[in-house]
Amino acid sequence: MRNVSLGEKVGLNSLFKKQHKIRFGILVIFVGLLIVSLALTTTYTRWNIQSAIDSTSQDLITKTQKSIMDDTLAYFTPAMSIMELGARVESVSDRHILDSAPLFAFLKGSFDALPQSSLIFAADEDGNLLSISKVPEKRVLLYTPDRPIPHGSAFVVDVVDRRNGYHEWRSYVNAQGQEIGREYRPPVAQGLEYDNRKRDWYVRTKELGKSNWSNVYASWFSTQFVITASVPLKDSQGRFFGVLACDIGIEQLSHLLAKQKASRSGLNFIINDRDELVSFPDVNETYVTYTDPVTKQESVRLAKVTQMGDTAISNAYELYKKNRLSHFRYERDDIEYVAHFSHFPGTFSRDWTLGLLAPYDDFVGPIRETSQDVLMISLLILVVSIILLIVFAQKISYPIETLAGHMRRMKDLDLDAPSPLNSQFAEITQMENALNAMREGLSAFGKFVPKTLVRTLVQQGGNVMLGGERRKLTIMFSDIESFTSVSEKMESGALMNHLSNYMSELSDIILAHKGTIDKFIGDAIMSFWGAPEKDPKNAQNACKAALLCVHHLAELNRKWEASKLPRLNTRFGIDYGEVIVGNMGSSDRMNYTVIGDHVNLASRLEGINKLYATTICVSESVYKEIKKTFLTRPMDIVAVKGKEKGVHIFELVAQLGEDPLLKATPEQVEWCQITTHAFEKYLHKDWEGAIKLYEKVLLHKPADPLSLLYIERCRALIAHPPEGEWSPIQRMHTK
Repeated sequence: MRNVSLGEKVGLNSLFKKQHKIRFGILVIFVGLLIVSLALTTTYTRWNIQSAIDSTSQDLITKTQKSIMDDTLAYFTPAMSIMELGARVESVSDRHILDSAPLFAFLKGSFDALPQSSLIFAADEDGNLLSISKVPEKRVLLYTPDRPIPHGSAFVVDVVDRRNGYHEWRSYVNAQGQEIGREYRPPVAQGLEYDNRKRDWYVRTKELGKSNWSNVYASWFSTQFVITASVPLKDSQGRFFGVLACDIGIEQLSHLLAKQKASRSGLNFIINDRDELVSFPDVNETYVTYTDPVTKQESVRLAKVTQMGDTAISNAYELYKKNRLSHFRYERDDIEYVAHFSHFPGTFSRDWTLGLLAPYDDFVGPIRETSQDVLMISLLILVVSIILLIVFAQKISYPIETLAGHMRRMKDLDLDAPSPLNSQFAEITQMENALNAMREGLSAFGKFVPKTLVRTLVQQGGNVMLGGERRKLTIMFSDIESFTSVSEKMESGALMNHLSNYMSELSDIILAHKGTIDKFIGDAIMSFWGAPEKDPKNAQNACKAALLCVHHLAELNRKWEASKLPRLNTRFGIDYGEVIVGNMGSSDRMNYTVIGDHVNLASRLEGINKLYATTICVSESVYKEIKKTFLTRPMDIVAVKGKEKGVHIFELVAQLGEDPLLKATPEQVEWCQITTHAFEKYLHKDWEGAIKLYEKVLLHKPADPLSLLYIERCRALIAHPPEGEWSPIQRMHTK
């Protein structure tokens, strides 16, 4: 190979460093980019698209399975938490489980918190059992099915009493917990009596001595498959004496698996450590019938994976057990499948595996069909693009080169107007108009400043540094209520004087309490605390300034009304948090200001006052800073427009101590406390209790808009209870 001489290297460097005409650059750069893009696209399509598809499909499958697992755990885990709570309460009781009124009340009340539960019960070491379930769909007696159950029945209570022989009966209880009917189970042969001590959930809980989940089994009291959440009951000395448990039906899992799919033909399924099919989109696939060896009656149990009619799933599971690969592809009957298996997390004590099986063609079929067409289209685009580039390079380069000449003349302050270009390109016309405007501006500037100085500034240029820093500040927005209607009724001169007086009064208060006025936006004022000088109490000073503004405006409005001037009622929004503060703007005009999410939130909070008929609305971050020195009450949890996360908002009412002008009255303290308790009940879905407390607020603060709003909201929730998980977050759809 020939060595490159020093002279040749210099020649190559000068070639690349040399400046060329723009038309040459356009052709070389764009043609080169098109060729390189086509080559890279072709190579990527040929060698990497398969990997990308696999990665995307695996990611989609993983996310789908995680969503299914999260929903499954959310469906089951509340039951265990509630049972553990009940066990702690019952363990300190010295009453027999069949005579314990608190235990009965707990079992009955648990149905409100566990709508997915089919049976909640307690059993002890003597074989006694107390269980509560919902009224069956067929509203007839269990042992005499030709007779209806008592009218008004809300719950069914099943009792096994072994204190004096064996007795088993079913009671029908109304919503108040009062027994309104009872039927006894006819005598059964010895060995067929129900004995909780022989049930798997009881034996396992006793052996482990801790909370656990049972295997899935067909319920003794119903025909559905359930899983039991059970916790041990221990006396004050820690001795085991029974079990508290509830049955959760698993049929809902089939709906969940059918609903959440990673592809159009994908199938989700759950398998336990016994290789049994716990759940499948088709419920009928999950069980098989058999003859019970004890009762000699036909019963059902979970089907083994190998007993499924779909052999593709059983084959996939066998490969998974053999190779222990969580994600793989395999072929069966000339069909390629994607399989994915995930273990449920350790927080769930059952060894369950979530599986997915889908035809691989679901993910790659359309891409395979169009990949060849894409390549042909790319080649055609390359050819057409090169032809068009040659044609348009001349049209683009000529006016740009002409404009460059005009700019060189401007640099020398030759400001005579050139001939117009009349270009077909809007951007070039915009550049020409901008240059003409600059020329006219420089010409006008030259009338005030010597041209030699202007020429020096233009030719040498200048550099102005801009920047800011992150700091935790308090931001406040104020705005006049219904200012448009006020402005329409006043003559412009009188309106400006009235508004100027208003701005001056509020500005004096803000500045006197260490605030910085950022800008006046029409009738609104934007201000912040904590910069430029640091203020460790910036949130407290901002809130005090807002209260003083409200108090002072009340006096001003009385004076203005006496002088036949309109009232200027004002709303305030305050937020606290980290923002960027400093000199911002352009190189020729700067403004000391703040930017960040907390600025936007403060502006939204000001507008939120209108919805709740309040005057000062503060965020949760402000509340945390001022809660010991100022009186507030909760307004709501809102997600402002453009945000998903909810924010607690509060009404700023008064100050606790210090300034006698702003000091909270005992009555204000009382109705704020009542509002706080009412809001807590509202969040805990005790809407009846919330209504009572908000009505109590109205006794202290008649016609309180916030209380009236929540009374109406709670009544609506009671009349139309929300389905599924209820969220208290109110989403704002306007700014």
